[in-house]
Amino acid sequence: MHTPPGQIRAGGSPLCGGLSRPAPGSGEEHWQTQNTRFNIGVSYRAQGRYAEARPLLTQAVQALVRAEGAEHPLTLQAMYNLAELDRQQRRFAEAESLFHRVLQARRRVLGGDNPYTAQVLASLGELKLEQRAYADAEKLLREAVQAREKKKPGHVGALARPSHARAALARLGRRSEAAPMLVSACEALLQKKDSIPAERLPILEDVRNWKSQF
Repeated sequence: MHTPPGQIRAGGSPLCGGLSRPAPGSGEEHWQTQNTRFNIGVSYRAQGRYAEARPLLTQAVQALVRAEGAEHPLTLQAMYNLAELDRQQRRFAEAESLFHRVLQARRRVLGGDNPYTAQVLASLGELKLEQRAYADAEKLLREAVQAREKKKPGHVGALARPSHARAALARLGRRSEAAPMLVSACEALLQKKDSIPAERLPILEDVRNWKSQF
């Protein structure tokens, strides 16, 4: 399916895929440079080479802000990856600030129900889980679930987020409410395991761990 110029590529993962190509005549050489820098930075992040990933992702963000603007989808995609790097390095204050910046812009540019807006909500929720701020995590993850399910009911990501949300509920002490919903979401995910992309397979181990708690 054709993606409009400057939009995030449909079906692509901003954790793995490159930046979307701009409209013809809008800076092809610049785009190629930033796309290469971005892809290398994301690759290094995936390999745990955080010290090498950070300058590349930071430079990509700065260059895209100058060239495309702070709320362009390409810029927001790069910012999101930099925020994920902060989260992986447990730089939670920096990650949260950047996630909120991306979330506010994506809500304005893409809308509240867009899958990429939901993606940031889910990442913020997972960050709050890591910080043991379970009430905040529950609120964010539920919002992400609702947005994802509106656009892609039954999608792997939509099924995974209820598991996170129910896990947050369980940690809040509401296990009786969380248990049936969590088990149901986990079973639905496990039934779809053959259709889950290879890079998403680690989520199945998380699912098994969540299910074993009930």
